Amino acid sequence: LPLAERAAQLAPNAGPVIDTLGHARLMQGDLPGAQAALENARRLSPELASVHFHLGQLYRQLGNADASRAAFTEALRLEPGAPWAAEAKAALQNKPAAKR
Repeated sequence: LPLAERAAQLAPNAGPVIDTLGHARLMQGDLPGAQAALENARRLSPELASVHFHLGQLYRQLGNADASRAAFTEALRLEPGAPWAAEAKAALQNKPAAKR
């Protein structure tokens, strides 16, 4: 997390960097911090599939099924062959995700 925070300080307008920060915060359980970073990353880089995937994970944890579904759907539209595609598809079908 400290490296992601430092990278975000150095490149505050780089969507992929902010996505990484948001994902790190999500993995640490900082849902408000993750949401702020990931929504900013989506604004900066709406074409970045991973940010939509991470938002899907976040919204799922927050209990926002509609937003989660929309984010996973957009992630799969942008990058259907991504390493996380199976997890996104499982989430859309309300199945437990397989371990990656």
